[in-house]
Amino acid sequence: WVPQEKRDRVAQETLDIYAPLAARMGMQDMREELEDLSFRQLSPEAYASIAARVSELRERNGLLVEEIERELQAELARREIKADVKGREKRPYSIWGKMERKAIGFEQLSDLYGFRVMVRSVEDCYRALGVVHTKWAIVPGRFKDYISTPKPNDYRSLHTTVVGPKRQRVELQIRTYDMDDIAEYGIAAHALYKDESGDQSIILSNESRAYAWLRKTIENLSQGLSPEEFLEHTKLELFHDQVFCFTPKGRLIALPRKATPIDFAYAVHTDIGNTAVGCKINGTIAPLVSELKNGDEVEIITSKAQTPPGAWETIAVTGKARAAVRRATRTAVRAQYAGLGRKIAERAFARAGKAFSEEAVAKGMPRLARTAVEDVFAAVGRGEIKTDDLIRAVYPEWTAQRPEDRATGGNKAPQGEGWFELKRGHNLKFKIPDGAEEGYAS
Repeated sequence: WVPQEKRDRVAQETLDIYAPLAARMGMQDMREELEDLSFRQLSPEAYASIAARVSELRERNGLLVEEIERELQAELARREIKADVKGREKRPYSIWGKMERKAIGFEQLSDLYGFRVMVRSVEDCYRALGVVHTKWAIVPGRFKDYISTPKPNDYRSLHTTVVGPKRQRVELQIRTYDMDDIAEYGIAAHALYKDESGDQSIILSNESRAYAWLRKTIENLSQGLSPEEFLEHTKLELFHDQVFCFTPKGRLIALPRKATPIDFAYAVHTDIGNTAVGCKINGTIAPLVSELKNGDEVEIITSKAQTPPGAWETIAVTGKARAAVRRATRTAVRAQYAGLGRKIAERAFARAGKAFSEEAVAKGMPRLARTAVEDVFAAVGRGEIKTDDLIRAVYPEWTAQRPEDRATGGNKAPQGEGWFELKRGHNLKFKIPDGAEEGYAS
């Protein structure tokens, strides 16, 4: 039996070091397995919830994976492209990571299915891509060519996302069988192939950037670095797509590459992000749109009077920051409409001769299908609720004045006076000359 504390420590260590190490060496399947095992240990409830949702989705969509495999296989064969197609749902940790990055719920995820298409040659990869894009509509901005520009871990493949059967988004990876071996086994796959002299090491050193990185890491270890120094160096190398910055108190904040102080502020706390007005990077005043680098110390300057501009949503890199800016913007706009609606309602109640208060408005909420007084005022400000309807909801016995009565404030014009309506709600009062007909100016 292993104590809970030790299990958690090993799982966190696996997520921090061993899973990224497997990814850096190109061993994608091992990385995914390590991530899922660690995730299940560290967040059992989240893991179980996502696994249950995936199971429900599988039951609801029936044999969707098999259907797509069969359709795509037949279409490729018809174009005389020999290929193997394998599909599956994405793993729980991968799903959870996407939910965290985009700050969305499970129901908002679209591409939960992934498919591998293995062909014989690079030429067939691009031909297969054409078949896929001809058969199904492509999702804009989701195509990546890792064959012409491989990843640092030697990973090569074509990635695309299309709208498949039942309007489901489907992610496809198209590659050769050799590329698939490297994607699955990483640098170990290179050892399966020998050069003309039968020496695998030459193939490794000539072809594998991941192997070169591993040799460099081992050299660093042999140079007598302390365990702490080696761990820090290795972490920075492993997370090449991330930047690590520090708060003035030394707290480490991990962010995606190209992140800004805006992302940093929201990573520290949502309230810090919402009230940020400036920042210092390594003690120097800098714009909030600056790109952060590894090791930067970032201090966020805040003001209680600040609210995040809507433009920040296009500047922020992280899903958390973008979602927080959207929420704050919606809240600010709603508050403006509510303030306007409150003033409109006060004047309308005064004209009707009825008492106005939040307590009175609250009594009318059920008739207006609203659950909060601020929602009522915001709806009035947006023009969704008319003031007559609001007054009637609060005072059911009240009857709106007729338009002709409104023009005279509900009273007949005194003798010797005339009224002329310039526009709705604005009347001109004037004297009728002696001896003139009262209806002269009517």
